[in-house]
Amino acid sequence: SVKISAIPVWLRKKSIFREAGEIIAEGKNVTRIGITGSYGKSSTKKILVHLLREKYGADAVLTNPGNENNELAIARLIQRNDRFFVDPTTGPKKKFFVCEVGAYKKGEIAQVCEFLQPQLGILTGLNAQHVGLFGSAEKLRKAKFELAEACSKTIFFNADTPALVEIFEDQKIT
Repeated sequence: SVKISAIPVWLRKKSIFREAGEIIAEGKNVTRIGITGSYGKSSTKKILVHLLREKYGADAVLTNPGNENNELAIARLIQRNDRFFVDPTTGPKKKFFVCEVGAYKKGEIAQVCEFLQPQLGILTGLNAQHVGLFGSAEKLRKAKFELAEACSKTIFFNADTPALVEIFEDQKIT
């Protein structure tokens, strides 16, 4: 019965993700920025949001609160703030959605990126603190790199993190 009840839950989640993607697609004037890493996600997000709000105004920036950084929380945030993504006739012409993206296993960041469609990304750093969740350091690296693979414009990364430098050298990212 657990497996059978999982089917409608899975279908509902897919519906929520699809709707979030449709809302995001409407936001032609919204720059979407994803942030992930083993550490420093929240701090990086807070600093970036502060700087963007100072320059463009508080109503020009949307971000996910606290550590609500899993795929369902992000999709629901997009749904609740669908008006933010509508091209405005009044209000800020330039908008930013700064999204902290967390994960507990490979594929979760890719799932968020599927509907988020990030243009810019920031990989804050990698270390061994989440290896237990992912099963190995290699799986952790591949999971976090899902953001870089999904970004349509630019990915920024912490060049002081040897694991990130190695990933970018392996992937021949320019």
